[in-house]
Amino acid sequence: MPRGLDCIGTDAGQDASRKADTEMRGRRTMNRFEGNGNREAKIRYLDGDFQIVLPGSHVICAITGATIPVDELRYWSVARQEPYADAEASYEADKRAGILPNQTA
Repeated sequence: MPRGLDCIGTDAGQDASRKADTEMRGRRTMNRFEGNGNREAKIRYLDGDFQIVLPGSHVICAITGATIPVDELRYWSVARQEPYADAEASYEADKRAGILPNQTA
């Protein structure tokens, strides 16, 4: 058998593995225990998603002042570009902004 032909499968597998590793490094997200210490993240809030502008471990709730780990962030306002700790804080922000319809009990 000619030299090199016996390891085609192995080399192809290694090349695919290296390519996958390179792709994953480019898309890798950071968790709260990696590299950013205890720094506040700067985030652009989008509809149904957000974009990290400056990496950090957390953001601060605009209503309660609570620290929210980035990987636990679930509530924010696109219009006001501010994060909230929970649904109640989000509701309170909407009330303060006057965007809720008048409600009668």
